[in-house]
Amino acid sequence: MIGEKISRNILMSLFLLCISFTGLSAQITIGDIDWEVSKDIGTKRLPFVKVKELLIKPEEKGNEKIRILISVRNEGYKVVEGLVLRYALKFRIVKLNSADDTAIWSVPFRIEELRISKIKPSDLQTVKIINTGIDAELKKLKNNGFWIDAIGMEIMIEPRKGDDLNKNVYQSLITAKQ
Repeated sequence: MIGEKISRNILMSLFLLCISFTGLSAQITIGDIDWEVSKDIGTKRLPFVKVKELLIKPEEKGNEKIRILISVRNEGYKVVEGLVLRYALKFRIVKLNSADDTAIWSVPFRIEELRISKIKPSDLQTVKIINTGIDAELKKLKNNGFWIDAIGMEIMIEPRKGDDLNKNVYQSLITAKQ
């Protein structure tokens, strides 16, 4: 009986020791990717509001500011430091004022990276992408007779030792109505 209890304690100690050496990988995941819009009304800017679809008209001057909110979660048991998120933004382009429904995806017009200094275990942080560059790109498209019907975003968490790579790349798409 005493020998059996000691054996169980030794096995439990070895198990805990093995777990501590594996490091219990601190897997980082992306939760929600939300698109928000703020409009200018005269000299006043309205607060940002979450949207499921963009209402962007080519004939209107760009009075909307678009930002993207990304929820990042540490699902592990360790603090993660020096996290890098890389993202790319691209448009689905259509001809302006045309009955032709043909649309193509552009190559990314913006590729950037964000850094998060530290995320505690089981913590959720929201990262904001404020300078998207969308307004300038829309102006170029409009001047050349094109417009968009969607914006796509791909985001990748820089892989770390022990990560499940299937949880490192995410996509978000928002449609745009004229």
